[in-house]
Amino acid sequence: MVKYEAYPIEKGGGNPEKITVIAESAGALLSVYALASTKSDTIREALSCPPVSISVDMLACFSGMFYTTERDLIGLVYPRNIYGERFKDREFMEYMNPENTEVMDNLPHMLLTSSDADFLKHYTLRYEKALRRAGHSCELIYYNAGNKELTHAFPALKPHLPESGEILKRIVEKI
Repeated sequence: MVKYEAYPIEKGGGNPEKITVIAESAGALLSVYALASTKSDTIREALSCPPVSISVDMLACFSGMFYTTERDLIGLVYPRNIYGERFKDREFMEYMNPENTEVMDNLPHMLLTSSDADFLKHYTLRYEKALRRAGHSCELIYYNAGNKELTHAFPALKPHLPESGEILKRIVEKI
């Protein structure tokens, strides 16, 4: 068993009051649930997670793979791999909808990014609309310029692009 020791964020020059989590693709999905579980006993119990005391100010998601149970390529291929036997548990699967009220109500401010060359752009655009409908604090940075280099998760995978720099600068400004 691996033993982890706490490393005070202040020791590295960070501010524990201004924590930002940045995640891409499937990591964005996992981060949504990890962060919702820090504030919701219901989500934590559904996921069988221990309590964690961390307060995150913002979640920045690059090309989030938010919808894993749809009748599309992602939903047809991944659910059994992601959820295993719990895929058959209806109560558990209700929480695997990122638009579940309990999930969205327990998320920090969200910054979503995508572009017209991202194969998961429809997930990002759909989730942004759902968050806004729910009155959740969020913002979207979307590039619709026909730039084929702005592919899936480009801010993380192609940090040298000017658009990636703009997004990363925006995140730093919010911290």
